[in-house]
This record gives sequence, C-alpha cells and structure tokens, in this order.
Amino acid sequence: MPQTPPNKRLMIATENTHKLAEMQAYFNEQSLGIEVVLPDSLVGLEETGKTFVDNAILKVQFVQTQAQQAQCDWVLGDDSGFSVAALAGMDGLPLFPGVYSNRWLTPQRRTTLLGAETVALTEPITHPHRCMGIFALLGETPNRQGAYHCAMALLTVATGNIQTVEGICPVHISEKPILLGTNGFGYDPMVYPVLDSGISHKTMAQWSRAEKNTISHRGKALQQLLPYLK
Repeated sequence: MPQTPPNKRLMIATENTHKLAEMQAYFNEQSLGIEVVLPDSLVGLEETGKTFVDNAILKVQFVQTQAQQAQCDWVLGDDSGFSVAALAGMDGLPLFPGVYSNRWLTPQRRTTLLGAETVALTEPITHPHRCMGIFALLGETPNRQGAYHCAMALLTVATGNIQTVEGICPVHISEKPILLGTNGFGYDPMVYPVLDSGISHKTMAQWSRAEKNTISHRGKALQQLLPYLK
C-alpha cells in the first residue's frame, strides 16, 4: 500500500491565540494536512515597519532560525489592523489606526476620550476601550467607512524565499457606540462587513468563525496563499 505523505509543518509567527485559531480552522477546512507549530518566543521582536507587509516580513525573518530547528517547511507571518476612513491622517498615519491598531490608545489618551470617571488610568487597555475610543473620535461623523487589512508573508525555509499577499475587508462602523457579538476580537463588535449584497445585518463578532473566514481580510489573504501551501 502507498504510504501517506507526512504532514507539512508550518510555524506561525504569532502569540495571538485568536489569529492562531482562525488560521488553524482555515487549514483544517481546506484539508491541507498542515501541522501548525508555534515559535518558542517572540521576545525581542519589534514591529517597526511602516506598512502591514513590512511587519509581516519582519516576523517571519525573526523566527526563521527557530523554524529551521523545528524542521518546518514554512513560516507564516501575519500583520493586520483596522483603518477608519474619516480618521485618515490622524497622528500622521495615512491609515489610522493602521499598523498601530493595538497601540494607538495610550492610558492618557483613553482618559481624554473616555473620561477618568469611566476607566481608571491604571486599568489595562482592552479591545472594548479601543472600540469606544474610535466611537469617541468619530462622534456623529456621517462617514462610517472602515476596513480591515491583513498582510501575510510566507517564507519557504529551504530557500529563504518570501511570498507576500494582502487581503482587505471593507466594513461599516456602527453609528451607535454599542458593541455586539462575542465570536470575534479587536474591533469586530463595532463593525458590519460590507458584502457584495450590501452591509451585513450582523457585526463581524456575530459571524461564526467559518463564516468569517469566507469574507474576512485574513481569509482573503489565506485564500491567496493556497497555491503555495498546496
């Protein structure tokens, strides 16, 4: 009987468990036979790139040696974020918050936007805080266009070659400062995906993981990588 070929090994340069779960679910749905491996540590990694692609490349290069030691076939780096059309140019960023999606809200800025009576200066910054901060910046601005961006870099360990792809998911930001849904993370509870048929009636956080992979920025980027992973 012919032997079943061994699974390919893919190291994902992330410590974000939400991203990991989405990617692993996608690989399983596609029946790619890929074994996912995580790096031992990302300590020392600095996301200094000015674009999502820059940061994705930095990530795969940072763990390349770890991937070789773990006998992986590929390394996948993902850098993603959120942009708000009406806030373009804020802090000098063409996409805001863009590559700073998880870093733009400082404790001091949170106090200014949300108020000291709402959240203490010493309290850790959470995803809901970032969402409410965006709501505060927008106010009643009629332009509620936004987008999720995802850049992925796939490094072939044997050759060192890097392939990059980008996926974008347009969204509509809720007019009301209300967060709905528990399936997503980040800005998911405040945005509605914009589909070919129009604006979804569910926030991104109300979609199942399988549904989200069909329309999300990360799902679109992964779709472009399929020919290389197969």
